[in-house]
Amino acid sequence: MAERILPGVTVDVRAEGLTTTTVGAVNVIGIVGTANWGPLSTATTVSSLAEAVDYFKTDDTNLTLIKALQLSYGAGASTVRIVRIEDGNADYSALSLLNGTVAAMTITAYYKGTYGDNISVTVTENGSNVDVKITDGVVTEYYINQATNDLIVAAINAQSSLVTAAKLTSSLIDAVTATNLAGGDDGESVTDGDYVTGMTVLEGEDINFLLCAGQESDSLHTSMDTHCQNMANVGKERIAVAGCDLAEDIATIKARSTKSDRFIFICPGVVVLDTLTGADVTRSGAYAASAIAGLLSGYDVQNSITNSTIAGITDVEDAYSDAELKDLLQDNRCPIKKKNGIRVSRGITTSTISAWQQITTRRIVDYVKSGVRNAGDDFIGKLNNERIRSALKGVLDSFLNDLVFNEVLEQYTCAVSATRQEEIAGVCKVAISMQPVFSIDFIECTIYLS
Repeated sequence: MAERILPGVTVDVRAEGLTTTTVGAVNVIGIVGTANWGPLSTATTVSSLAEAVDYFKTDDTNLTLIKALQLSYGAGASTVRIVRIEDGNADYSALSLLNGTVAAMTITAYYKGTYGDNISVTVTENGSNVDVKITDGVVTEYYINQATNDLIVAAINAQSSLVTAAKLTSSLIDAVTATNLAGGDDGESVTDGDYVTGMTVLEGEDINFLLCAGQESDSLHTSMDTHCQNMANVGKERIAVAGCDLAEDIATIKARSTKSDRFIFICPGVVVLDTLTGADVTRSGAYAASAIAGLLSGYDVQNSITNSTIAGITDVEDAYSDAELKDLLQDNRCPIKKKNGIRVSRGITTSTISAWQQITTRRIVDYVKSGVRNAGDDFIGKLNNERIRSALKGVLDSFLNDLVFNEVLEQYTCAVSATRQEEIAGVCKVAISMQPVFSIDFIECTIYLS
């Protein structure tokens, strides 16, 4: 784009010279679990525990989401993408409204689950018309002076956040005292397979940490790592955080099979406040994992959680000795200890490769890769020649220099190139060698943009 500035100077502005880069999702948790209300098999983004409760309602003994979210938000989470799952048996609460002895209208809870059983419907006469009140004890909706069932159904379906309505006959519904819907089912008896299905919903989402709420299964942990590795191959890097079972001993913990730079294993179980009873309760390390994910999501990628205190946890199930902590750390587990509060012993992944054992290293490299891809997106479709590649390198150098300045990287080198064949094919190669902070290793990363 050429612009003329009087008296007689022409400035040629090339858009690629103005390009900057940003990183995609940072510190976003994706979680799969069960609840008694809310959308199923879709990702719902929330930014606070109160908002999560608004969507997914109350806790119950066999449900997992609210328990896990309480710990994640208590430890520092900000943005969470939630996938509610069920076992195939979840069902809606419902109520039939009558005219005489004939069912004239069906009121059905907006979502499947037992929370719908809390919803009541009251119908009162208003002359020849009726007033309808619908409430769950928190939200109350009024539909006043309704003359026909068609009008009632249309009003409810247009406005209600609690129920839907369906007309069965044209005869106006009779008055009825407050009557609750019934028959809701949470579908809480889920399997590992249901959690894997829930993870597939997160394949299309930008997240940085993956949780399966309260799940201790070793085979599911392997599936979580497989999901993370597969997502890294398509440019959606993430790290799974999971944990041990209640009362699981150290030998059994060490026998678990998942060892990966994208998998963090938390132990032991923890003592937390039960929102149902108001008393302390011991939960498994799988729930402690939710707290660690929340803690990580509150930190910049270069900041280690080693020795950090964990909010929302009052005690540990098993106070490991120094020798036991050392044993677990040598097996690349991430144990929690009680020392001037509840703390993380060391922030490590389960990788057996030393370069990838620091969580910070894995997060930093993922952060750099995201920034490089996002920079490349702005150059896709432009000429693949030396001038454009130089402009891309300038953008990447600016991005990477900022990371050095902010002590995310110690140093780096960056090269942008393409062979003649790659130019013709529209492919550009970005080769970066970087030394993350706290690391003695250099990580070499080659990204092909096309």
